[in-house]
Amino acid sequence: MIYPAKHYMVRKEKVKKSIQKIKEDLDRRLKELNRQNKLVEAQRLKERVNYDIEMLKATF
Repeated sequence: MIYPAKHYMVRKEKVKKSIQKIKEDLDRRLKELNRQNKLVEAQRLKERVNYDIEMLKATF
């Protein structure tokens, strides 16, 4: 069995605030990509970031 070298403890409130900030940044970037007509890039970014957000939420 292999154990992680470090464990990080983060308060739930901090994760929630971080998720909110990530969503705001994502929204801003998606608008930028859509204005540039980079629809595929926008879709990929949205999918990846939303997956990462779900993984963060799953930790609590």
